[in-house]
Amino acid sequence: DAFIDVGFIKYLLVKNRNGRCWSFPKGHIENGESEKQTAAREIKEETGLDVHFKADFRETGIYHPFGRTSKKVVFFLAETNSDKVSIQRREIDYYRWATMDQAQKLCKHENDIRVLEKVSNLLETQIKQISFFKTKAYSLNKLY
Repeated sequence: DAFIDVGFIKYLLVKNRNGRCWSFPKGHIENGESEKQTAAREIKEETGLDVHFKADFRETGIYHPFGRTSKKVVFFLAETNSDKVSIQRREIDYYRWATMDQAQKLCKHENDIRVLEKVSNLLETQIKQISFFKTKAYSLNKLY
């Protein structure tokens, strides 16, 4: 029996027009939306992808974009069956499917790197239980 090699899993990174760093699709909650509804909407708007969330993954973090101002971010892990990305040009300049090693090198925000490490550990544990080979694509979504 073969198993999925974590090196074959791809993570979707985007470079926002206003950002200098590679990160994950992100956005703000609209009235009446849950966190996951927001994440699904933002991923669809920014990348054209439909996703299914991994129910057992939700991480939070705090960052300080402007000195004393602090913002809470929420991360979800989602899976997609497609690698066909159609970026929202008014918000996203570039996208890239990256391996875990590539993603950890491209991401510069401390929260992003920490969450990637948690995702890697989670998926390695789950993947050891799978007895077939299949490439999976994952998107981490950041809400703030």
